[in-house]
Amino acid sequence: MVAPSKDPKALGYVKFSAKIEGGWIQFGDFYYYQQIEVTDMSPKNGPSEGRGIIYFYGSHFRSDFRGAELGCKLGDAIGQGTLIDEGTIKCTVEEMELVNQGDSLPASVALNSYSWPKGLALPFIPYGISGVFPSSGPYSGFTDILIQGKGFTEDIASRAKCRFGIDSNFAIVDAEVVDYTKMVCRSPADFHLPTGADQFLSVPIGISFNGEEFKPWTEGLNRFRFYLNPTLVQATPDEVKIGRMAEIVLTADESSSHFFEPIPTGKSSKD
Repeated sequence: MVAPSKDPKALGYVKFSAKIEGGWIQFGDFYYYQQIEVTDMSPKNGPSEGRGIIYFYGSHFRSDFRGAELGCKLGDAIGQGTLIDEGTIKCTVEEMELVNQGDSLPASVALNSYSWPKGLALPFIPYGISGVFPSSGPYSGFTDILIQGKGFTEDIASRAKCRFGIDSNFAIVDAEVVDYTKMVCRSPADFHLPTGADQFLSVPIGISFNGEEFKPWTEGLNRFRFYLNPTLVQATPDEVKIGRMAEIVLTADESSSHFFEPIPTGKSSKD
């Protein structure tokens, strides 16, 4: 039995072994440390898929012993932690589940990514995308896009944004939250076709509600395709009776952009 120490900086260890099939096997040293206390975190919302950063605040944080493996846990997802100081741990969880309105994921940290502190866990609400409609639009922009997902809460709705592209080439537009599962953004008019790229350019689309210092963008399978509008030269037939369903064949100029099959809307990699 190891007696507890009143000094939060105290660190002790014992030799650890286990008896297996009648013989003792040594596993090295087992370290004891003062359990940490977690009091707050920021932000309390973040991407369900991506590189979102979360800061945990509390006391007795440390990494100065063999076997230290700082980690954070949000629901069942575990991420990697980095010690900033004895009161701050920076953590990233690359993928976690979305939750229904009114629910949240319990969040905590541990010095060994296993011994989570007992007590009330902090609530965290992830945001993410499950569908994008439509999934394509012209380079001229101004296509209204419905984003379906979860985590679009009222307290962060004023900071909603959509991003088209990758880190080295992107455009960001404001978005409007409709409710917890729906938001709308408009495709940018200033997204240009990169030199040498195919005219049907498909780019990642992500959403954000936090500042850039938290790496807030979702990074899933969802994509948006930009295209050049085709030049129509013929419609067959050229007239139909009002009030009746009719099939009309449109023909585009061969020298202009061509028609294409719509790309399937992306879904979360957890779907």
